[in-house]
Amino acid sequence: MVLEAIDEHNLPPLTGKRTRASSAGQAKCIKYDYQRAEESVFSDWVGEVPRFPDKQFERTFRIKRHMVDITLNHLCRRNSFWIKGVCRAGKETINPYVKLLCALKMICYGTSGNAFLDYHQFGEMTSRRCVHHLVTGLVTCPALAEVYLRIPTKADAVKVTTMHKNAHKMPGMLGSLDVTKVHWKNCPTGLKGQFQGQEKCATIALEAVVDHNLWFWHGSFGFPGTLNDINLWERSSLLESMLNGRHDQIDHQYTLDNKPFKKLYYLVDGIYPSLSRFLGTETDPSTRLDGSFKLDQEAARKDVERGFGVLKLNFLSLTHPINLHHRDDIYYLVMATILLHNMMVEERVADDEVEDGAFYYTICIEDNDENEEETDNDDEAYSSTPAGRHEKFEMVPRRWAELYDYEGSKYLKDAMKRHLYSEKFGKTQWRMRTCGGIILIHCTFKLRMNS
Repeated sequence: MVLEAIDEHNLPPLTGKRTRASSAGQAKCIKYDYQRAEESVFSDWVGEVPRFPDKQFERTFRIKRHMVDITLNHLCRRNSFWIKGVCRAGKETINPYVKLLCALKMICYGTSGNAFLDYHQFGEMTSRRCVHHLVTGLVTCPALAEVYLRIPTKADAVKVTTMHKNAHKMPGMLGSLDVTKVHWKNCPTGLKGQFQGQEKCATIALEAVVDHNLWFWHGSFGFPGTLNDINLWERSSLLESMLNGRHDQIDHQYTLDNKPFKKLYYLVDGIYPSLSRFLGTETDPSTRLDGSFKLDQEAARKDVERGFGVLKLNFLSLTHPINLHHRDDIYYLVMATILLHNMMVEERVADDEVEDGAFYYTICIEDNDENEEETDNDDEAYSSTPAGRHEKFEMVPRRWAELYDYEGSKYLKDAMKRHLYSEKFGKTQWRMRTCGGIILIHCTFKLRMNS
């Protein structure tokens, strides 16, 4: 009876060799068509007459079409991964343009490589390798990193402060300083106590300085998410540059409320300490002067908020939980997105007829002369000597006292209050006279005439 029931339902016999249930559904090796992917990419995006226009290319990949060729040329010089060759089986490997565009899609949209499996014709592991080689190649390439991840020179500082003077009526402003965080999904359990803060998930902090054009002049990444802005500042490379004297090299003189100033400053929120290079907001305005300054300072400090918003909107991999396991890989990912963002800012400023087309062009920087290079080399050579190291060490306490100067910070804020108030409501003249032993104060307003 049992054998007849087995025969009727085509069931496997009770005795004998049994076949595994998973053998019937075992995954097969997928044969990808690399030639098809290459033809599709060239006919749609990078061919001589592509199907999609330049505007659609920029909207899809966040960078312009000619920037792909420039980036790929730099990557090919440093890594053979981006060179098309022949494998051991005698077949052609994947085209570099296919690899690059797939990696850009994964960074821009924060998705897995399986989302583009049918178009780019390679698996998820290959797509992950493309992203890894792209972000590490961009950050470690001197030709790109020294331009789009550079620290400001004195010529850059002059241009940026002039731009902020025209945009925000704030002379001497280098940019806005703030912190944002990214979600680390695959944080190891042993590190969650260090990286899991008030967000109830593991996060990594990014400290950045952004100007009015949304160019990132400073970026420090890798801090645990449990730290606040003050703890991050005490570990920041920007603080180190202020203490070792490198930040003093970009200072230049400017006038504020008819008084000369030399130290450039950054706009910060209320949590930061009162430093001579920080211009914080007014937490509790009690007068009309304080209220007007609070509005102007917070409006100008929106530059860094806009910078973070545009960066995360263009590269959704920073908005979605990052599924990488190593902090070094996340560091290269974040810095590569900042580099690509600065590339697009340079192109946007160059295309804008109102702006200076060579605003961020390094060749136009007047500081890179041979005489100044020789001076910098002499200073570095002297600093490497025992006497130079001893002198450099002795300068740190003096620079620390000058930086953490509450009176200097208050003096800068009061001068900025009067300057912004006069720029908004016109110049004010005060004169006193006596009448019957009573001091009378007359206030005369000289309103500006808008041309």
